[in-house]
Amino acid sequence: SYQGLPWVLVATTTDGGQWLKAPASGTSPGAGAVSVDATFLCAGTYKGTVTITARGALPPTIAIPVQLVVQPSGASVTPGVDAGGLVNAASFSSLSGSAPGSLVSLFGTNLSASNLAGGLPWPTLLAGTSVAFNGVAVPLNFVSPAQINFQIPWEVAAFGPLSLAVNAGGAVGCSKTQPAISSFSPGIFATNAAGQGAILIANTALLATAGTGGRPATAGDYLSI
Repeated sequence: SYQGLPWVLVATTTDGGQWLKAPASGTSPGAGAVSVDATFLCAGTYKGTVTITARGALPPTIAIPVQLVVQPSGASVTPGVDAGGLVNAASFSSLSGSAPGSLVSLFGTNLSASNLAGGLPWPTLLAGTSVAFNGVAVPLNFVSPAQINFQIPWEVAAFGPLSLAVNAGGAVGCSKTQPAISSFSPGIFATNAAGQGAILIANTALLATAGTGGRPATAGDYLSI
């Protein structure tokens, strides 16, 4: 009696990011594929749900609980994130002031086997290292054993706690729950430890400063920030 009913599969997870995937739809009778991506999951137990919705069926919705157990990788060296080590790349302030599209610096240990900068477009895998927010791989600008610079993906929702994971050569650093990020977060890069802003007299290499390598801005000047 349920021939020809349209159905939809939706996957949700409670931790570890979007490791459970079931983007499927069809018409009964039919099959929908459910898959798991454990690339950015640390050892542990993770829970999720696959929900099947078919209007006209009784009941119209069925929720199927899913449990995934990830075993330790066996790697001798595991990447680790320093406490407070995820910061805005411009100001080095807390990530709570950052937004999707922002540049971020991550500090820790064993984050990469070598130092390497990425060319444009920035790759999501650099020197064997990748980073993810809520299971979304981030574009990497630079990786090293102690620091990674990257961009927060635009696909990451602007609000809500974020799950961070670092995969270095197949060893996954345990996810860190970060504060919610905001929708907008302007910031000005500094050129030195004294806090001189990266503000130039437009179309020159001169900093807008009375110090070395620049000149003070005057009325009518165009500036590049």
